Amino acid sequence: MLQRWLRLIQQPLQRSRRNGICSGFERCKQTILQLFPPQAAWIAENVPQCGYCQPGQILSAVALLKAKRRPTGEDIDAVLDANLCRCGTYPRIRRAIGRVVAALQEGAEDPR
Repeated sequence: MLQRWLRLIQQPLQRSRRNGICSGFERCKQTILQLFPPQAAWIAENVPQCGYCQPGQILSAVALLKAKRRPTGEDIDAVLDANLCRCGTYPRIRRAIGRVVAALQEGAEDPR
């Protein structure tokens, strides 16, 4: 059963490579693998645990950084309060946001 399923997946991929469609997919894959600053900071600070809150925390951090280039600790705490982290990695999330703020002050790219 598994081999049949794998063949069904591989056949369209092989056909798309022959038709030149896969080159676009490869470019897309490279783009996806490039992290934007909050993601890189999250990984550097070992924030991810179960993954329950990660999308909300990262998007909230990006929204905060778009609104304020230099958020205060209170600003960061307000953003963290809006998303429940079941693993309690709030200190790591604070450090990750601080890392992005420092990178932005050094002239790094936009947080999005």
